[in-house]
Amino acid sequence: MSMKFARYAALVLIFAQGGHAFRKRAGARVQTTGLRGPQEPKALLEELEQLGARSRATELRLQDLEDDLRVTFQALPKNPRGALEAPSARYALHRLFNKRHGWQIKGLETAGGTWDAESPVVAMGDRVPPQMRELLEERLGSYGLTLHELAVLAATMEGMFEQDVEQRLRIVYDEKNLAAEEKVYWDQAMSVMWSYVAAFITGTPVESLSPGDVRRATHQFAMRFPRHVEAKSLLIDITQEIVGEVTTAQYDFALLRQILSKFGQRLGALEDTECKVMKKKMTSLEDEHGSGTVRLGDFYGDQAEYHFTEAPSFLPRSGVLDESVPDDPKVLIPNYLANPSNCVTPAGYYSICCFDECESLMDQVEKSLAAPMGSSEQIAMV
Repeated sequence: MSMKFARYAALVLIFAQGGHAFRKRAGARVQTTGLRGPQEPKALLEELEQLGARSRATELRLQDLEDDLRVTFQALPKNPRGALEAPSARYALHRLFNKRHGWQIKGLETAGGTWDAESPVVAMGDRVPPQMRELLEERLGSYGLTLHELAVLAATMEGMFEQDVEQRLRIVYDEKNLAAEEKVYWDQAMSVMWSYVAAFITGTPVESLSPGDVRRATHQFAMRFPRHVEAKSLLIDITQEIVGEVTTAQYDFALLRQILSKFGQRLGALEDTECKVMKKKMTSLEDEHGSGTVRLGDFYGDQAEYHFTEAPSFLPRSGVLDESVPDDPKVLIPNYLANPSNCVTPAGYYSICCFDECESLMDQVEKSLAAPMGSSEQIAMV
């Protein structure tokens, strides 16, 4: 219990220090810009649509995103408009995508830096038009984002992933010699989706994916991905949820894209089951109960059914080996579970990784405090 409390306290202290920096920055910027006067800015979604952005942000979808963002939003520092500045928005979006899908997005995580380092719009890169990036940066810099506007930004970022689904699916269609206008029945649809899944999980990132890569990934998938049976079950379950009777339905490109988009959103939960198995195995090998470390000899031991296969030279390079006692190196369990080698990387800008268990702890802290900072007494009561 004391160890869990220590994690709570450490997380909140780090967050509170970052929040202090957010608050100072927000205050200075509002004083400088005056929020451009008392008037409210034009609705963000309307401005995005005027730029020609394909709107994926239905009211139902936005409400769903708002519900998932609400607790974190309420706990973050805000400007006089009641809106988040860019660093706070970045933190909230990182929490959102990690909690929902296990996605680690480059430009949203700290990567060893600080939460107040840069804007979340950086994570969008060149995957959205320059005018849209400029609009979002302008909105963040001059006004900040309300809860609804933050949900609009989240939906816009989700649109990037859906574009990747479309791009990868077109490459699979090329490999299958299918025209995008063709409709197919179940056997052929499953062949297309299974090749997509193989390329998604074990293939080259979509930016450099080729039809030949799809073919190789499909042939090697069962050998390279031990959870291929579970992946197929997940794919079939999603298909049934969307179309009902899978064997009688006709599948066009849009329907397959919808199914595979949902698969990408739910793969993280499937992968996290494997993460929990790894964690259980590693904690059973702890050198001392609750230490969070495993002696290197026990890590590579052959006394159990679960075997770790990383080369010894890989562990120090990856930051998962504690060598503070040279004669007794130990594997750091949290670092090993969070290592990129345990992630699926469908594209160069994001990975699907083990769910961060600190997220649920932070949810409890944020829900209890509903403020950027709290006293030690309040934290102790969480």
